[in-house]
Amino acid sequence: MKLSRRDFLKVSALTGAGAALAACAQPAPAPQPAQPAAKAEPTKPPAQAAPVSITYLVRTDIQPTIIKWGEATVEEFQKLNPNIKVEMVGVPWGDYNAKLLAMYAAGTPPEVSANYAAGFATFYINKAILPLDDHIKANNVDLSVLEKAAVDSVTRDGKLWAMPLAHMPVVVFYNKDVFDKAGAKIPAADWNDKSWTNEAFAQAASKIAKDMDDPKKAQWGGIYTEMHLGTLLYWRYGVDPFNNQGGPEKTAAYKTGKVTEVYMDQPKGIEAMQWLVDLTHKLKVSPRPSDTDALNQAVGWSFLSGRIGMAMDGAWRFGDLLKTKPAWKWGIAPLPYGPTGINTSPLFNDSWMLAAKAKNPEAGFRFLKYLALENGAKLYAEMSGFFPAKKDLYGIFFDSIMKAENFAMTRDDLAKALTGGFVNGFPTPGKTLDRFPELNTAWNQTTAPMKNGEATVPDGMKAVQAKFKSLISA
Repeated sequence: MKLSRRDFLKVSALTGAGAALAACAQPAPAPQPAQPAAKAEPTKPPAQAAPVSITYLVRTDIQPTIIKWGEATVEEFQKLNPNIKVEMVGVPWGDYNAKLLAMYAAGTPPEVSANYAAGFATFYINKAILPLDDHIKANNVDLSVLEKAAVDSVTRDGKLWAMPLAHMPVVVFYNKDVFDKAGAKIPAADWNDKSWTNEAFAQAASKIAKDMDDPKKAQWGGIYTEMHLGTLLYWRYGVDPFNNQGGPEKTAAYKTGKVTEVYMDQPKGIEAMQWLVDLTHKLKVSPRPSDTDALNQAVGWSFLSGRIGMAMDGAWRFGDLLKTKPAWKWGIAPLPYGPTGINTSPLFNDSWMLAAKAKNPEAGFRFLKYLALENGAKLYAEMSGFFPAKKDLYGIFFDSIMKAENFAMTRDDLAKALTGGFVNGFPTPGKTLDRFPELNTAWNQTTAPMKNGEATVPDGMKAVQAKFKSLISA
């Protein structure tokens, strides 16, 4: 679905208005003469605030652990706040933005929604969400308890526009059993270990891969993903698809949300994509897209098949492993360094937003505060399998993973392999760019011929560039 500012404004006249929270002190009454003692009256309970309802838009296609967390937190919040009723509205990822747009157009936006799909960038650009600063000040909220990179990723113009719950790097999940049987060296947990490179990844994958000519028996060495719009891959080569000056820190679109220039076919980008394609068609250590699709259909995530040595993916995949309880030992490692000595991780910030046109923004913020900073956040760390943004909950998350079936790392190495990704990490485009679903569809469609071996990488990347140029000029 195209989610440009122009189209957004056609379906909904959205104008953001910050909620002003101010309390007016009443003057003290003048002293009165002493009066005879009156008969004591029973103490009256404080007047109850009028009950209000808020709407909470959630995803229904995410891990069962997240769904259970959502149900548990709504139940507890309502017990703690009996005058606030929370109505959960569930939609899958692909329909999330469409549902939000429809609710805005009808004049009934949810008080609280998440930055799934292109939520944050799209709704920030269109002034459809509220800055939270006034609420934060009025409620004496201490943001220092949150991972700084998480707060920075949803800060624009010096204001906070969403409340982070999760902040997750991309890591390498590995199957320790197949590593051990192949005699391959398991990568260290240290993000500063520069011996863990693209080449080291390919070498380990080559040792693990076997029976590659028979998809029914094949064991693949590893899946090296390019992530959102090729950025994980490009960043390792010191470039970014949306500027011609250097890495992601040079891309203005990641701050403004609006893509105005694109350089998909720059030389380093072509070199990066060629390396990725060669893992499948030259080195023959990675599955073909059709093989990956078949595994995903069978087990939900190809790595869970037990037939893949390594798989790059976001830290949210812990939820899948907690649920599946694999019979083989597993662990995680940092992303490898690229040829330019860079191992930047895309950071996936899951944050919850407050609608500008919501009927009950104060109640909505109260719910946000509960989810991100109070017991809702604690339950998130315990139940979800997603890495929390609140720093004092890291230990709870680590403890939950240490209990996972066949997890084969020390607690210290687990902490090192996860938190190390924040040091040089950068927010993923999926959380920062307007129209991301449309851009993502274009990327997947136009890169498919190269990944399938049906087009050369130079020709394929020219087609990708042309497609993106047409999109951003529309």
